[in-house]
This record gives sequence, structure tokens and C-alpha cells, in this order.
Amino acid sequence: MVRGVALLVLAACGRLGFGTDAAPGDSGGGGGGDGSAAAPPALVTAMAAAQFMTTSLSTGAIDVAEGTTLIAAIACHACKQTASVASITGGGATWNQIAAGPAGGIGGSEVIWIYLGTDVTAGSTTVSIATTVSDDFEMTVSEWSGLTGAVDTSGMLLTDSGATAVAPTLVTTHASDVVYVAAVGFPGNLPGGTTSDGSTFLPGSELEEPLAAAYRIVTTTGTYAPTWAMQSPTYAVGAAFEGY
Repeated sequence: MVRGVALLVLAACGRLGFGTDAAPGDSGGGGGGDGSAAAPPALVTAMAAAQFMTTSLSTGAIDVAEGTTLIAAIACHACKQTASVASITGGGATWNQIAAGPAGGIGGSEVIWIYLGTDVTAGSTTVSIATTVSDDFEMTVSEWSGLTGAVDTSGMLLTDSGATAVAPTLVTTHASDVVYVAAVGFPGNLPGGTTSDGSTFLPGSELEEPLAAAYRIVTTTGTYAPTWAMQSPTYAVGAAFEGY
């Protein structure tokens, strides 16, 4: 069964952390006008949502901070090339599609997207999508401090066989980056913990074919292609985002 995988690299300034609130003034605007040094990237919070046979899907309530950035990975299981995300809203953000994996899977059925939401407004919010077809949808959403959202590069990869989810190889141009991977896995195979390359898994969903996402915060430029144990073949797409 072909798996959909999407990868993006987010170059940023923020705090390094998992599941914590953003520090005061740590809102993704980069080094301040006072000449202070920029901090490393930071994950603020994350959650997942999933539903069988639907044309809409929402997360639970998220308390977001002013000026942070939202990343949403979305997967559909039997959508073929006719499926698309009609709209995505939440956080008062401006949302843009960053990467998409054309249909793979059995019968060319699986599709995966990554969206980036910038200029978040502080407060309690839900992230919601509307889709063009009724099918099984999953979504994982994470909030980040310090991300710029500018696209640096992108890539894609198709791996025909094996038991490893493989992301496209991306060459970063900024030292402080977040490398982010999302994948639709083999039924019942939702990974957790960390990957062999040091990526940390975000909350995933547990439909028939789970959606998993992982990130790695890096401090030097280089070539990155995160992998983990997940049944292949794998279709992968990705993008790199510039930092401050």
C-alpha cells in the first residue's frame, strides 16, 4: 500500500520546547528592534482530529498566542485526485497550502496536504477544514513560535517498497530550522516517541490508516530526509521555509 508523506522545513526564531506556552514577546517576529539575539524555534502546542466519512473536520479548542504560526497536516484515505481542501480556518490566521501529495495508495486513493497559518490572533480557537468530497479525513495541527513562513525550497519523492517512510531530501539554507514530516501509515501502525534521526512525533490520529507527523529542530544548515518505520511504498512532498 502506498503511503502519503509530506515534509517541510521551517526556518525560524523562537523557543525550543514541546507542549509549552510561548514566552512573552516570543511571537514569531524575529529579533526585536532592540537588537536582541533571536531565540531558537519552539513548538507551543499540538493536537489531532479524525472522522470517518465527512466533508468537514475540526480540532478541539486551542489557546493560541499572538503572532505565532500554525501548521496543519491533513490526510484523506480514499479521495483519489478529485479531492481537495475547499477551505481551512482558525486562529485568525492567513492560511496557504505549502505541500501536497498527489493520490497514491491502493487504487491511487491517499492524498496528504500541509497548510501554514501565519499572523495568528491570540485567543481560543479551533482549526477547521471543509473538503470537496465525503471521506475519511485526519488532521494534526501544531502551533509554533518564531516561524517566518517564507518558502525556501521544496521537493518530492516516491519510494516503491520497504517498511520505511522516507521524506524528500531537502537542503536547508538557514541554520535554525524545524524539519517537519507528515505521513499516512499502515493500518494500526501509529508511531510515537522519536525517530532514528532524532525527530519527535506530534499527536496523531487513529483511523484505519493513521496520520503521523514528526519534527526535528536543527541548528546547522545541511541535507535532511527524516525516516521512520512505517509500511511503504511512500509518496513524499516537501518545502523549506526561510527564517529571520
